Amino acid sequence: MDIRKLIILDDYIRRQATGRPEELAKKMGISRRTVHKYIAFMRNELGAPVTWKEGYSSYCYAEEGGFEFRWKSNNVVGNK
Repeated sequence: MDIRKLIILDDYIRRQATGRPEELAKKMGISRRTVHKYIAFMRNELGAPVTWKEGYSSYCYAEEGGFEFRWKSNNVVGNK
């Protein structure tokens, strides 16, 4: 899994702007099959409540929440 693609996918899902899998694949520069793999990974491995919302023709989250990707340093600055 490419974390950059996951971040982009998360953004589309949050905005309910994925479109159908074919459209999403085109937006992200990946295959339709890969879209399904990313969605399955988000659901099964990350526990994301990703659902399909027919009225919006988009994937969305069934509940509020989100992912945080940030750098955490283990370096401690201070007295030795």
